[in-house]
Amino acid sequence: MSRSTSRIYAKINSKRQLLRLSLPSDTKPMDIPKAKKVIADLLHWEVVVNDGDSFLWAIDLQKRYKYSFWDSVILHAALKVGSTVLMSEDLATGQKIKEMTIENPFL
Repeated sequence: MSRSTSRIYAKINSKRQLLRLSLPSDTKPMDIPKAKKVIADLLHWEVVVNDGDSFLWAIDLQKRYKYSFWDSVILHAALKVGSTVLMSEDLATGQKIKEMTIENPFL
């Protein structure tokens, strides 16, 4: 991830599964060239489409690891694309799920 996107946080609305990008409240608004660079960087991210099988796998993850359903959907999406690290402040840092480790980026 480039420096320009390192302070952007992605939040997921669990009802609509919409990705919303926001900057921390203590930062100034980005100028247009910087905003365009951030968006250009995001265009290289892989998009995961959750389908019926994704939700079935998420239910299995939820049952096994005791996370919420929507957290389990996120876990499954990360596993689906082969992520080895999932950064989250809400999940158990250091926990391994299959070949992926959860890390809290704020610790």
